[in-house]
Amino acid sequence: MKRVIKHLGCTVLLIIVGVIVIAFVLIWLYSERVVDESILTDSPCAAPCWQGIVPGTPMEEEEIIRILKALPYVDIGSVRQDSLPTGRAISWRWNHWPWRRSGYNSVFLMGGVVHHISLSVEFDLTVEKVLNKYGLPEAINYGPPPLPEEPFMWMNLLYPIQGLWFRAEVYTRVAPVLEPTTRIFEVTYSLPADSLESWLGPDIHAMHLQPWPGYGRLEPEF
Repeated sequence: MKRVIKHLGCTVLLIIVGVIVIAFVLIWLYSERVVDESILTDSPCAAPCWQGIVPGTPMEEEEIIRILKALPYVDIGSVRQDSLPTGRAISWRWNHWPWRRSGYNSVFLMGGVVHHISLSVEFDLTVEKVLNKYGLPEAINYGPPPLPEEPFMWMNLLYPIQGLWFRAEVYTRVAPVLEPTTRIFEVTYSLPADSLESWLGPDIHAMHLQPWPGYGRLEPEF
């Protein structure tokens, strides 16, 4: 009986040690991961430039791919080129973990000119950080949950002068509440404009734009 108890104790100890080792490895991997935070740091260039790719600038697709291949947080194997009805797209995923490939991103070109860049955000970017960096948005609007069972809706923060469009997840379990810690999950870089009208074009009338509502409970109209 004592031998069984001793064996069981050794097994439990080994399990505990194994869990601790795995935890330390995960912490190390997390601390060592490289992510793109250039939307806040302006490195190597300020938005709407991203890694030397600038909306409104003619660029060869091969040049864009060379830039992507030089970035440590791009999953090189996921880079692809596609023809779309209105132009060409170069898309890729982020490369953060040995076992995980996440984040869908793209550079869209029309007639060989960069039209816009869409990036998923893989670091802790919040509404508060965006406002501290870029000020209040020119306008906002809302989008319904992607699926009825999803616990959040989309909120868009529009900055035409900077050429930036941020998308946030506003949780709606009881009622939609915008907080400083509300997460930004996507940002789109485009050619800046002096006004919302010139930036968005004729689509502006269908977008139900509103002024910045401030933090707190929201009353969206879809």
